[in-house]
Amino acid sequence: MTIKITRMAGTLGGISPTKIKIENEGNVELNDGESYFFMPKKEKTKVKVNRWFSGSQAVEIDNNSKVLLILNTKAVILYYAMFPFWIVGLLMTNILSMGIAITLCIASFLYSRKNWFKIVQTEN
Repeated sequence: MTIKITRMAGTLGGISPTKIKIENEGNVELNDGESYFFMPKKEKTKVKVNRWFSGSQAVEIDNNSKVLLILNTKAVILYYAMFPFWIVGLLMTNILSMGIAITLCIASFLYSRKNWFKIVQTEN
């Protein structure tokens, strides 16, 4: 009855280690592609991911399961959507474009605080 957590962030999220908070186990840091095995003390275990200003929501994991930590594509798209507006706003001194870029930047920051990573249970 072990739980295996594997980080599969890819090139976008693979630069820095990710801190995983496991209930009744403590904190674990994983780099991209690394796995962590542990024996849970309860029937269900809460797991949460944090990295700098981004993270994930807490998820309950059943015993004897495999879990993947992946990037949330909606958060990545929202993050990269602001750059064209920044460039247009800076080059053409367009106030509307800069306003859209700032709004997207704030929305991306607020959304990624709890949704940058997804915790997905896979089939055994």
